[in-house]
Amino acid sequence: MSETAIWRFLVAIAAVLLLVGNAAIWVDRSLADRDAFVETAVDELEREEVREEIAGEIVLAIIGNQPLIFQLARGPAELAVTRMLATPAFQPLLNLIAAGLHQMVVTGERPTIMIGAEFLPPLLAAIVAAIGPGLPLAFQPQQIEIELFARQDIPSLERIIDPLQAVGLLCGIAGLVILALSVVVDRNRPRALRRVAFALFAVLAVTLLSIVPLRRLYLSQIEDETARSITADVLGAFTTQLIIQSLLLLVAGAILFALSLWWRGTLTRTPEGQHPPIAPAG
Repeated sequence: MSETAIWRFLVAIAAVLLLVGNAAIWVDRSLADRDAFVETAVDELEREEVREEIAGEIVLAIIGNQPLIFQLARGPAELAVTRMLATPAFQPLLNLIAAGLHQMVVTGERPTIMIGAEFLPPLLAAIVAAIGPGLPLAFQPQQIEIELFARQDIPSLERIIDPLQAVGLLCGIAGLVILALSVVVDRNRPRALRRVAFALFAVLAVTLLSIVPLRRLYLSQIEDETARSITADVLGAFTTQLIIQSLLLLVAGAILFALSLWWRGTLTRTPEGQHPPIAPAG
């Protein structure tokens, strides 16, 4: 096997390692980091369509055991709760729901989302006002449970997150070392730089092409429509972060490719590459 073929093989290995390292950095900064996850998830939970999904579950938990009232007052009650979830007073509840989602996705544990004394009275007041005076509401519990993210609904990514956190960063560093060595050792530096640039482009392409099928595969495992809808919105925000992070590979590859072209042009203009001057006549 020629030296060029060996380096091409090693650069291909480096690209795979960088692919793993890029995914590990994204996981560590978004999914595994509880605070970052909750902050991103809350931004999505505050969107009106997501609040409507949550409001539907809350109304179902409060008056779902009263079929007549639920059937007649469901729409106005959900609208009232949707509006309440947009107020600053209910920001802690959205944080609680986002934390429960993180607990499910990262650790595989089943979160318990409780709506108690802090949130239940205003919710009940809003629902009673939406129902109107003609339909009496019988409600005794001091708190209710909302199982938006039951264990059977949302699969855990623990088996993927833990290995990536353990070895992903080392894989990324190893990939960068191999690429750096390929440039240092190869006497044809412009060719080596182009090879590294194409490796970075390949990592970017594989990452972008993998996002949609992997996202669909994950969401297809969520049977509950509400949980799937909420998770899809939250997951969309995280995939956007991965795309933005991966675009750095495009920038780095473009810089290296431009440098290789400049370097090759410089070599062709050296005295060794020029034609000898033509002697003057006479």
